[in-house]
Amino acid sequence: MPGTGPALVARPAGGSRGRVVVLGELYGLTDLVHDALGRLAAAGYTAAAPDLFWRSEPGLALPYDEAGRERGFTLLRALNPGAVVDQVRRTLDALGDTGSGPSGLVGFSLGGYLALLAAADGPVDVVVAAYPGWTVHGGAPISGPAPLERAADLGAARVVVVAVPADRLVAADLPEIEARLTAAGVDHQVVTLDDVPHGYACAGRTSSAKQVLRQIGSRRFWEARPRAAGAGGDGRSGGGRGRCAGSGAGRAERGGATTFSGASCDAGQRPCISVELDRSSPCDGPFRGGSMRDVEGTRTFQAPAEAYDRFMGRYSRELAGPFLAFCRLGGAARFLDVGCGPGALTAAAIAGLGSHCVVAIDPAPGFVAACRERHPGIDVRQGPMEELPFGDDEFDCAAAQLVLHFVSDPERGTAEMQRVVRPGGIVAASVWDFAQEMEMLRAFWDAAVRLDPDAPDEARVLRFGRAGELAALFTRAGLHEVEESTLTVSTVYVSFEELWSTFLAGIGPAGAYAVGLPPERRAALRAALADALGRPAGAFRLEAVARVARGVVVASERLATGP
Repeated sequence: MPGTGPALVARPAGGSRGRVVVLGELYGLTDLVHDALGRLAAAGYTAAAPDLFWRSEPGLALPYDEAGRERGFTLLRALNPGAVVDQVRRTLDALGDTGSGPSGLVGFSLGGYLALLAAADGPVDVVVAAYPGWTVHGGAPISGPAPLERAADLGAARVVVVAVPADRLVAADLPEIEARLTAAGVDHQVVTLDDVPHGYACAGRTSSAKQVLRQIGSRRFWEARPRAAGAGGDGRSGGGRGRCAGSGAGRAERGGATTFSGASCDAGQRPCISVELDRSSPCDGPFRGGSMRDVEGTRTFQAPAEAYDRFMGRYSRELAGPFLAFCRLGGAARFLDVGCGPGALTAAAIAGLGSHCVVAIDPAPGFVAACRERHPGIDVRQGPMEELPFGDDEFDCAAAQLVLHFVSDPERGTAEMQRVVRPGGIVAASVWDFAQEMEMLRAFWDAAVRLDPDAPDEARVLRFGRAGELAALFTRAGLHEVEESTLTVSTVYVSFEELWSTFLAGIGPAGAYAVGLPPERRAALRAALADALGRPAGAFRLEAVARVARGVVVASERLATGP
C-alpha cells in the first residue's frame, strides 16, 4: 500500500461497511491472517494485514514449530516498535474513509500486543487482542512498552481481550488487565476460553474448541454497541468477563451489564467471542493458501488492453517466442495459455502450433475480450489459474507467462496446470527478475525507494523473481526434470515521456504506486526516475531478464488441488 509498506488487502464485493487491520503472530503472514482477512471481506469489511517483516523477509510465513518460533523472535528483535505502530496506523488510514462504518484492529499474540499499542497511539473504534502477551509488564522481544501502561490513551475504543486459563503468557495477567482497563474507564470485555492452548486461533493447531475467527467476520461483532442499561455516567458500560468452554456451548456468566454465551448472543448484548472455526468449508473471501496475495496494485489489471500493451505488453510480445521455444513442444501439441492477458503468448502459440491447438484463459474480463478480439475462433475462457475449468489430461503443455507474481495461490495454480496436462506433458512459467535485470521496473523502484523507504518494491514484496524460486515451486509440486533458465528481451522508448506515461495508467504495483501519490511526490518520482536512467534526451532501449522454468508431469506425483 503506497506510503505504508506492503500489505495483504481484502476488499468486499460491494461497498465497505468498515475498515479493519489484522495483525498476526510472530510467524508472519500465515493462513491465520489470510483466513481472518477473507472472513472480514466476506462480511463486507475492507481489511488489510501489514507485512511487518517486509524489509528483511517479505511475505514471510514461518512454520509453527520451534525453528519457526526462534526465527520469529530473532526477526522481532530487529524491529522498531515505533515504526511498527506507525505502519499499523498508516495501513488503517490507507484503507480510506468508510463513512459511519467502524474502524478496528484485530491481533493475535504479538499482534494483540501491537493492536493495543496502536490503539493507544490514535483513534479506533474496536480492538480485539487475542491471547496478547506483554500487555501489563512489558518485556516483549520487540523492545516496546507495555500497552496498558497507556490504558488511558485508549479513549473511546471498545477493547476485547480473549485468553485461555492455561496460557502462561496471558492468564496470570488477566486480573491486572481488567483492573487497568476498568481504572482507565475503557469500554472492555475480557473473555476466557477453557481447555484451549495458546495459539488456539491458528488453523494448524486447533482442536474442536470454540474460536475467534468466525466471530471477527460477523457484522454484529463490529457494529454492536453497549446496552444502555449498563452504561455508566460517562456513557461507557464498564467491564465484563465471559467464559466459553472449549468443547461445547459453554456456560454464561454475568459481568457488569453483559452476558456472554458460547451458543448465541442477543441483539442487545455485546457479541460473544466463542464461535466455531470450520476448516471444512473455506471462506468466500479472496484469500486461500499461503502466499503473498494482494500487494496493493496487483489487482489493477483492469485497464484497457492498449494501455497494458504500452506498459508491459511491449515486453510480453518479445518474450513470448523465446519462452515458447524454451517449452520445447512437439508438432501438434495442445497448448493452454494460463493468464493470457491480451494474448501475447497466445499469438506466439498460434503462429507455432496452429490455432486449432491453442486455448487461453485469464481472470480479467477486459483481457479476455481483447484476446478474443485479436484471435477470433480461439477458445478464450475467463477464470483464475487456481481453478482451471478443464478436465484432467486435456493438454500437452500449460504455460503461464508473467503470471505467478500476481495469482492468489501459486502453489494451487501450479497444481492445477499439472492436473490439466497429460503425463509426459510440460508445465512452464516465466517471471521477471525484479531484483536486478528488469531495467524498467528496477529503475522505477530504485527511484521510489530513494524518496520513500516504504515503497513496495516488487523485488521485496513479490515472489519468484529470484534465482531458484521457480524451480523450487515446480519441484515441490512434484514435477520431474525441472530446469530453470533466463531469457533476455528489450524494447525501445522514443522518449522518457513515453516511458513515464505508461506508469500513469495505474497498471501493476508500479503504476498503482505512481498514481496513488499526491502530485508533488509524483513529480519528484518522475525526476528521480529520469535521473536513474541518465535523463535520456531521445530514444533509448531497456532490457528485461525473465526467469523461466519447465517441468515434466508424472501422473503419480500430482498434488491434490481440492480445498
